[in-house]
Amino acid sequence: ELGDVDSYLDQQAWRQAHFLANQTGNAFFIFWLRHKTDLINFQLLLRTRAMRSGEETLKRTLLPGGLIDEAEILNLYNEPDEAIQSFYKKTPYSELAEWSKEYEKGQAARFSRIADHFLMAYVQKARRIVVGPEVPLGFVLTRQAEIMNVRIILSCLRNNLPKAQLQNLLRDISVGWR
Repeated sequence: ELGDVDSYLDQQAWRQAHFLANQTGNAFFIFWLRHKTDLINFQLLLRTRAMRSGEETLKRTLLPGGLIDEAEILNLYNEPDEAIQSFYKKTPYSELAEWSKEYEKGQAARFSRIADHFLMAYVQKARRIVVGPEVPLGFVLTRQAEIMNVRIILSCLRNNLPKAQLQNLLRDISVGWR
């Protein structure tokens, strides 16, 4: 099935990305990628639960290399929201734990926004570094957020969505890089 091929390619790409990040020896870069992986896996957990896709779908799509073991995330699939919240409150992603309940209530886009803000806050910790992978990473992530905002604005304009909804979707780039 094409979905399985896509998942396999994603997993291989993430394995390679983690391998290359480890080759840099730069702790900041390595942990940024691990955080990104964890946040994607958290979103995959919430999405597969919301869509009732099944534990097997989650198992096939989880990405390797995060701080949180894939087996731990997989074990949460059949657990109640409170158990997921409790688990994630003990991780670096505690501020996102409450979203396990909200995700199924149509708040997936806001979860994604908050996850992006988490990563940007992590990047902002490295603003004082003059040389290293933190510099291009911060620049690229800020530009990606700007591009995402342009796409969100265009999509909202095309679909005549209210400005209030637009505000809930835009990424915070006020802390831009340098």
